[in-house]
Amino acid sequence: MWTHYVYGALHIQFPRTFAVQHTYDRLSAWLVLLLIILHPALLAWEQKNQLSILPPESFYAYVSPSLELYILFGSVGLLLFLSYEFFNRLRTKPLLRRHWFWVSLSQVGAMILIFVHGLRIGQTVLSGWGEVYWFVLGVSLLPALIIVATADWRNQQEYRAMLAK
Repeated sequence: MWTHYVYGALHIQFPRTFAVQHTYDRLSAWLVLLLIILHPALLAWEQKNQLSILPPESFYAYVSPSLELYILFGSVGLLLFLSYEFFNRLRTKPLLRRHWFWVSLSQVGAMILIFVHGLRIGQTVLSGWGEVYWFVLGVSLLPALIIVATADWRNQQEYRAMLAK
């Protein structure tokens, strides 16, 4: 997902240098969707085998009570990302097109939730190089999120102005 936002922001800022790569977009979108679904599914499978309980209870059994909020962050982020798959297929409908900025903003929120979820729960990011790597990803993600959200806001305003004429 990080690459989608950073590359999207670079394309918005430098459209000639960073042209849209349709093959990359399609393949990476399917890969991201697969991994987004696979991550909690593998966790649920493992928790089912070890503890004989199913989600959402099994997800909370994976962490200490002090980290349960971050499991919730990951779950909400997952739902928001999956909602994009639904809304994107209806993107050309007038009502959704008029309010696309809010869908975009929900994805920005999902990305932030997932980042915090991974930062607090991810085993590899809690120490050493993983923590530095995660920090660099977060620092580079923030301006990309702002650029994409701002562009979507402008597009929505232009679309509404066009409708008003």
